[in-house]
Amino acid sequence: KTRSEEVGKQVTDARQRREEFDQDQNAKIKEINEKIRTKKKEQEEIALRLAQTDKSRRVLDETIADAKQQRATIEGKIKSVDGLLTGAKTQFARLDTSLESIDDELDKFGGMVDHCPHCNQKVSPDHIKREKERLTKAGKSLRRQMDEVENTTTELSARKAKLGKEFDQADKDLGDQEKKKRDNESAQDLYRRDLKGLDVDIADLVNSRDDEAERENPHAKALTELQARRQRLRSDIDDGNKSIERLERILRTDEYWVKGFKQVRLFVVEQALNEFEIEVNNSLVRLGLTDWQVKFDIERETKSGALAKGFHALVQSPESDGDVPWEAWSGGETQRLRLAGTLGLGDLLLARKGLELDLE
Repeated sequence: KTRSEEVGKQVTDARQRREEFDQDQNAKIKEINEKIRTKKKEQEEIALRLAQTDKSRRVLDETIADAKQQRATIEGKIKSVDGLLTGAKTQFARLDTSLESIDDELDKFGGMVDHCPHCNQKVSPDHIKREKERLTKAGKSLRRQMDEVENTTTELSARKAKLGKEFDQADKDLGDQEKKKRDNESAQDLYRRDLKGLDVDIADLVNSRDDEAERENPHAKALTELQARRQRLRSDIDDGNKSIERLERILRTDEYWVKGFKQVRLFVVEQALNEFEIEVNNSLVRLGLTDWQVKFDIERETKSGALAKGFHALVQSPESDGDVPWEAWSGGETQRLRLAGTLGLGDLLLARKGLELDLE
């Protein structure tokens, strides 16, 4: 029963440890699930941002394509203006050359009155006058054309400058858009890297959760063994109680017979003591101790009223009042008392054997 109680305490302790283990395991699994939910939420937010950057990338691609087209258009216009400027400059140079030729001709006719400056032949003054007028008129026409070409050149230069600013702005806008695209691509790479890292983290957390869920409770097996042991002890106790009940029934039966045998033995002892007492007293008379008497008993009442068990020998004599213990006597009385006891015992033994001894 004590062992069963000890095992019962061990079962209680093991059950508590098992429950504590289960609570700790469930808390860890709950914590891991919370981390998984947090990671998945973060993953969803990053995926949303990635989708937004992908949408922005498509818009940027269209914007960049438009910006390139616009820059190419402006660049084409600049090239066209450059062609016109080159033509104007060429025309201006040609006109300037022609004008120099006319001026040289006029210089040659300047001092001539009646001779040709080219062939040195004699000509009329009217001819020289007409040549000078023709050359002057041609020079004015060239100067007017040169002014027109110069104005055209100025307009083309201004147009080219304006187109140059438009080209620079278009190029700057294109560069800004391309930078935005690079930044967008960098963000997409970062988001993809973060998503990949989150996939790894979530996989690790799921593995950790599965490992934790599969981790066997070490106290469960001990609890099962202790419960089985306690059950065996209870069965043993039940069997023991049944055995005790059976033995108690047997004991009650045996106690009756033990008590009966004790009473029989006591009766036999009392009969023997009575016979022994008679034989000793007869021996006392033969030894000359008349009016002396010996009493034997196995119980004696003490002065306090209690019963003292054991073999007790008391002696009554004419010289004493009441019974005197055997061991209180000394001297010659003691020798005759011992002799009477010895003779009485011998007579008792001879009588039990059916023999007689004639002693005078």
